[in-house]
Amino acid sequence: MLCLVFGLFQLGIGSSGKLACRNNNKMFMKRLSIGFLCLAGFLAVFPAAKAQDSGDTVQFKVLGGYTYDSNVFRLSSDEIANILFGSPETSDKILYYGAGVTVRVPKSRQLFIFEATPVRYEYDRFDFLDNTGGDARAEWDWGFGRLWLGDVGYKYNKALAGFENRRTIQKSIRTTQAVYGSAQYRFHLDWSAIVRLRADERDYSLESDSSRNRKRQTSDLEFRYFNASRSFLGGRLRVADNYFPDRTLNQLTDTGFVDTELSLTMRIEPTGRSKLEGNVGYLDRTYDNLGAQDLDGFTYRLLWEWLYSDKLFFDFSVWRDLDPVADADTENIIRDGISIDPVWLLTSKMSLRAELKYEIQDYERISSTQPARKDKVSTLGLTLGYQALDFLTLTFGAKAQDRTSDQPIDEYDYNSLSIGLEMVF
Repeated sequence: MLCLVFGLFQLGIGSSGKLACRNNNKMFMKRLSIGFLCLAGFLAVFPAAKAQDSGDTVQFKVLGGYTYDSNVFRLSSDEIANILFGSPETSDKILYYGAGVTVRVPKSRQLFIFEATPVRYEYDRFDFLDNTGGDARAEWDWGFGRLWLGDVGYKYNKALAGFENRRTIQKSIRTTQAVYGSAQYRFHLDWSAIVRLRADERDYSLESDSSRNRKRQTSDLEFRYFNASRSFLGGRLRVADNYFPDRTLNQLTDTGFVDTELSLTMRIEPTGRSKLEGNVGYLDRTYDNLGAQDLDGFTYRLLWEWLYSDKLFFDFSVWRDLDPVADADTENIIRDGISIDPVWLLTSKMSLRAELKYEIQDYERISSTQPARKDKVSTLGLTLGYQALDFLTLTFGAKAQDRTSDQPIDEYDYNSLSIGLEMVF
């Protein structure tokens, strides 16, 4: 218990003594390291971490790391940086640290899950961006008899809003929440019917971002046919009602819209070493007040997983959709993309993951003062993972992204390097 108290005390010093830390970075990192190690030591011997008698599981984790970002605000030129900061320097180093808990309670055919991971982010140069974010989830995976199963849950996320499309250097915290539920009924040996309901809400803390606040209610009805290998083909009808509670005609002229999408869904496993899953469909978007902006077209999102060997496997993805990118000023964004994500198991404890991604983003219209535009975004990333101990994982990452646009002010590129650790007990 003394170890726990001392560890939390050191973490508290690391968080609250920020001004002193900036003048004495070594002392800050030393105190932070001591805090993590003491907290880890307590969790490692905490007797309730595995409540084996009841079958319940409680899992703790601590995490932390350091990230270098060469262009925090995704600015297009040094000239703009000079105007904003009096210097072309837009890079920064970000320290992050947090802790989390996962609780899983199985009861017969029911499973109750609770997860929460708060994370603190501290910027070295642009410290006005410091923030505390994280994720939380509460879910009940239920089943009744042999024919009924589903889930009911709640998700929460809090994070710093991105700067790719916001054209500002002001800090804005984006909070997203979702309540969801589903029910699947197996009415035949090979057939199932699925109903899903979901309500999403997205809010921004910055007043000038309030036009991006959105509420979305989605309803799905899907029928699936399964074969003997449990591959399936299905048909899905999805209706999503989108509403912007803080949007007025003198901000953005859009109000709400309804998406109606009819899709073919699939999961096909021709062999034990490959799998194709996703959906292909047609979406119709109808605006409540602005019929001139109505939109329709084909959409798809397909993922092919291929196990080339016991040590090398690939994920290939292609997509075309009308969903907006995060923090964008418009909903009418047609996104066409492709990605390849190979994973190489170097040893039993070490893996190398690559990310190669290319996406074309066609912005139909941003606002009455910002014209339509087309962007091309290329991303390359590498992540090396090393499981140093059964409970300790180290990661080393590098990423480069470049966006070109027919509107030069929206172009940017950045590079990032990161190192992180996660301890799970």
